[in-house]
Amino acid sequence: MLKIKVYLTYRMFSHIVCVAFIDLEYTNMPITSAAKKALRKSRKNQKTNYNLRAKLRKVLRTFNDLIKAGKIEDAKKLLAKAQKEIDMATKKHIIHKNNANRKKSSLARMLKVADGKKK
Repeated sequence: MLKIKVYLTYRMFSHIVCVAFIDLEYTNMPITSAAKKALRKSRKNQKTNYNLRAKLRKVLRTFNDLIKAGKIEDAKKLLAKAQKEIDMATKKHIIHKNNANRKKSSLARMLKVADGKKK
């Protein structure tokens, strides 16, 4: 979708005067049935990917908040869930497998460091 907004203005005695305002909105709508189906599929996948990404971000944020608050036992319980969400995102090709492995090891390292500080 392309939106174009154009202001045509000119200066008159140090005042800017708006002559015309053009608001054009172009949408590229599919024409063939295959293109329509592809658009439906794309939008459905977009919603699914957004929901998976949002769920992953929420779990990671909660884990970080627990670590910062010093609630190590709760963080240990949440670690398995966080790793599961990361694996699910990897399986659905939301994030790359190397990115997933880096996130999981980072979470484990954070928990280990926080647990060592608490003792």
